[in-house]
Amino acid sequence: MVDSHVGPRFAVATLGCRLNQAESEELERRLAAAGLVPVEPEDAADIYVVNTCTVTHIADRKARHLIRHLKRSNPAAVVVATGCYAQVAPGELSSMPEVDLVVPNREKELLPEIIRRAWEERFGPMPGQPQDLAAGAYTWVERPGRARALLKIQDGCNYVCAFCIVPRARGRHRSVPLRELVERARALAAEGFDEVVLTGVCIGAYGLEWDGRPHLYELVRALLQETPVRRIRFSSIDPADFDLRLLDLYPSSRLCRHFHLPLQSGSDAVLRRMRRRYTVARYQELVRAIRSRVPGAFIAADVIVGFPGESEADFEATVDVCRELGFAGLHVFRYSPRPGTLAARFADQVPEPVKKVRSERLIALAEEWAAAFRQSQLGVTLEVVVEGPAGSGPGGPWWEGLSDNYLRVRFPAPEAAVGRVRRVRVTGSDGELLVAEPV
Repeated sequence: MVDSHVGPRFAVATLGCRLNQAESEELERRLAAAGLVPVEPEDAADIYVVNTCTVTHIADRKARHLIRHLKRSNPAAVVVATGCYAQVAPGELSSMPEVDLVVPNREKELLPEIIRRAWEERFGPMPGQPQDLAAGAYTWVERPGRARALLKIQDGCNYVCAFCIVPRARGRHRSVPLRELVERARALAAEGFDEVVLTGVCIGAYGLEWDGRPHLYELVRALLQETPVRRIRFSSIDPADFDLRLLDLYPSSRLCRHFHLPLQSGSDAVLRRMRRRYTVARYQELVRAIRSRVPGAFIAADVIVGFPGESEADFEATVDVCRELGFAGLHVFRYSPRPGTLAARFADQVPEPVKKVRSERLIALAEEWAAAFRQSQLGVTLEVVVEGPAGSGPGGPWWEGLSDNYLRVRFPAPEAAVGRVRRVRVTGSDGELLVAEPV
């Protein structure tokens, strides 16, 4: 299968959230350090690792489909299923003939050794030359087009929302020590990443198990003071965990003006049934505070329509709140019962046709609000992290990237370095893309 000097080829296929992506990147680094050769999932690999998601039953189905597809591409390959689906329902995955190993989240850090043992039991000694991981600590596998680095700051969740399976899949809250994160951020900056995204299950609760010290505020302040990272972006923050002291740091242009704050419903009655830990009024106050102190901020939200017991009045309340706040981005989800959660047992399930009508209405409104935010950026100078080439035009090559306030921007330039920041001025729009010129 492989020669005696080169290690087996491996590919990591990732489903789900940014936290899974961050863990997959770390796994790639560790497998490469163990002497294996990274390839893309669409290439023929000797070992496939599928990092699964289980947030809905649809996510489970996608994982099974992907596993079957990868096994067909190389029937002799070792297929490893890990991630949240492997944690919650290992029996479903182990019953698949295409799966050789099921490794739950709690054992994910042991994957390189588990894979090595499985390989040697089947094929004999694994070829390739392991590296000294300590000498190249936090060195990531090179990937064309990888423009930003994901930095996992915590895992797990102590909260039990009625619709969510994540606490079962990820366990209780666990934070990565602050000093370790500072060192990782320094290494990522040294590798050429201008942007680092802080990710986890509940990043707003960073430090929870240490009585809240250090908090996310102290971590971000340390990253600003002690690392050269050019810009820092937050992944999703639960509104109940949002510390307004974070806004005190925003005189720094190194913090991205991008806030993802899950709303889920604009009805307090529905929020209580969901077991969310904030009220609509608290959420509105938070958004107003951000808007007043961070001009040009991109504020996004998640909304679940058709949660059990959601009345027409509840839905209209959600529409009214979203219209008032005018989100730059709104992710609309139809409620889907997830076995193993409290809400799956609720009797007052909303009919699917009603969910469909509600979601379509809210999605149409969300597109209008997003377009209005893009229009508000015409003539504005933005800092864009270059993600890759975007074709060519009369003036030569064009490039595409993401602004600090989460807008996709295309601009002409003779050359640009992926992962680096470029300053551009917005001159127009092309659908969901902004068009700009370098400054």
